[in-house]
Amino acid sequence: MIGTPGNRRPRKGGGDSRGPRDSRPRDQQPRDKKLRDKDIDVAREAARDVLRAVREQSAYANLLLPRLLRERRITGRDAAFATELTYGAARAQGLLDAVISAAANRGVDDIDGNVLDILRLGAYQLLRTRTSAHAAVSTSVDLARSELGMGPSGFVNAVLRKISQRDEELWIDELAPSM
Repeated sequence: MIGTPGNRRPRKGGGDSRGPRDSRPRDQQPRDKKLRDKDIDVAREAARDVLRAVREQSAYANLLLPRLLRERRITGRDAAFATELTYGAARAQGLLDAVISAAANRGVDDIDGNVLDILRLGAYQLLRTRTSAHAAVSTSVDLARSELGMGPSGFVNAVLRKISQRDEELWIDELAPSM
């Protein structure tokens, strides 16, 4: 296994001189060549996929996540982290959306849904977990870049860096209506 044990998908395929190749169909491979050769975090990817299904298909996270974890053979700490991210981001969606909207200077309705799912996961990590700010931002940017390209990943980077400048309590103080 390449990367940090336990939290990365092993590279598959290709033993030729060009190095490992992504075994996913070409249309599902990361758009950025550098990320094709980089490990994608399976826990964050699973959480993103569940949030997307909830948003796009009105799926039930509590039914979809366990099946997805089984299908992808995600276990142990990765499964626990995917569960925390998925259910936590879903529970805190109202707060996360308010923070994202303020940090992005636009309403969440004006943000592409696929980008918004990644922003919610990154914001949740920044505000509600012990994940370091650098790791939360970096892995979210990687997730965006691998699927959506450079433009959206730059937007994710800018918004999450702005969110990381305050903790949850300060964001609530800023966003709460004054009495």
